[in-house]
Amino acid sequence: FWLKLGSQTAVSERSGESTMARGLAKQQSQQKGAERNAAQKAKAKAKDAKKPDHTLTAPKCKICMQPFVNMPKDQGAITQRLQEHVDAKHAKSHTLAQCFPEYA
Repeated sequence: FWLKLGSQTAVSERSGESTMARGLAKQQSQQKGAERNAAQKAKAKAKDAKKPDHTLTAPKCKICMQPFVNMPKDQGAITQRLQEHVDAKHAKSHTLAQCFPEYA
């Protein structure tokens, strides 16, 4: 609470509340937090480096540029799924060979 003493105004300290910044403790806390954040970022970056980017190797339609990730292992099933895309999206104007030349 506030006290008026003549022309001066003072703030009384309540159980543990301080009117001054913590100085050294504040700096140490900020440094510790920065180190922790840097460690977390490094860990996340290392985790991302382990994961392969499937969008780079996934088949991509040459017409609409839609990538197809999580494709089945069987070549026949891949071709069937790509043909379904061509039939659904580009049936009137394009063929499988035009959309996916590497799979035709």
